[in-house]
Amino acid sequence: MEDLAARARSAFDAARYFEAHEAWEDLWRAEPPGPRKQAAKGLAQWAAALVKRDRGEPRGAQKLWAKARATLEDPSRQLEQAFGISLRSVRAHLSAHGPDEGLPRLVDGRSSVDG
Repeated sequence: MEDLAARARSAFDAARYFEAHEAWEDLWRAEPPGPRKQAAKGLAQWAAALVKRDRGEPRGAQKLWAKARATLEDPSRQLEQAFGISLRSVRAHLSAHGPDEGLPRLVDGRSSVDG
């Protein structure tokens, strides 16, 4: 599963959001029930929001952005980190920004906001 996570991070950083979405969706399906499964679902929704944005579908992008935020902010399932990503940083970004604003980079397993 680490290969899928690495592929998702790499695709996200290269702005290949559909590929990132597919990899995180595969992780979501493979994970047993629990916080990591929820994290994979939220990350897949986040990447899907960016796919919608890039396709010129702002309503769909906003809707999926909100779903990703809700999925990752579920207090009963929060993790600080999963799949080599700081989920705390991702949650903060999703709460403070919209799909048309600067995106975190998932570099070397750390999340940092770019622009």
